[in-house]
Amino acid sequence: MKGIILAAGKGVRLRSAVVTRMGLVLNYTPFGIRLSPALVSLSVFTIALAVGTCLRRCRVLEESGFEVDFGITFRKFKESLKAADAKLNLDRILSVILVIVIVLAISMVVYVIVTPKQGERFTEFYILGPGGKADDYPTTLHVGEEGEVIIGVVNHEYANVTYQLDIRLEDEVLSEERIELVHNETWECPFTFKASREGEDQKLEFLLFKEGVYETEPYRSLHLWLDVKNESS
Repeated sequence: MKGIILAAGKGVRLRSAVVTRMGLVLNYTPFGIRLSPALVSLSVFTIALAVGTCLRRCRVLEESGFEVDFGITFRKFKESLKAADAKLNLDRILSVILVIVIVLAISMVVYVIVTPKQGERFTEFYILGPGGKADDYPTTLHVGEEGEVIIGVVNHEYANVTYQLDIRLEDEVLSEERIELVHNETWECPFTFKASREGEDQKLEFLLFKEGVYETEPYRSLHLWLDVKNESS
């Protein structure tokens, strides 16, 4: 009887270890930790081990193989319990602890499988040309001529975020705007600016600050270099 209990306990512990490690392996595959891949993987693993066990058992002699004696009487079972009552009490305590550990391990595996994995937190910040593409930027202008770009912000922070967008041309503030976005929300807005003075390599900056850190370094920044020519050139 003791051998059966030990074998069952080892089997349960082995299954818990296999499920945990199989979850880790699935996490690094394209399938991810989801219910269907987990069930398929465990089923294939179980069937493979069952086939291997049957093949191995066929090679073992009948007299040396493991066999459970189901002919034991209730009276003998009761006498064995009385004879080893103290030891069985300890076994019961250990069994209860083992069951609790197994339940906790299974709960953790289920939680990992059911809970969606949170991706990387970041903010997407970009500027596009007038046509809505990442080209044809108005980088060459004449004095007094207007240029237009499209500014985009996408919140991938898994939280509601308030941004501050500052636009500067050669340290001159052209615009300040407050933007509030929920997770996965996209904000796009066209922005028109005017070249007021002649000069090459004028820096047009787009500075995006995140809530709570407006006075420090910008959270994201972009810029364009402008060449502004005289109207006659």
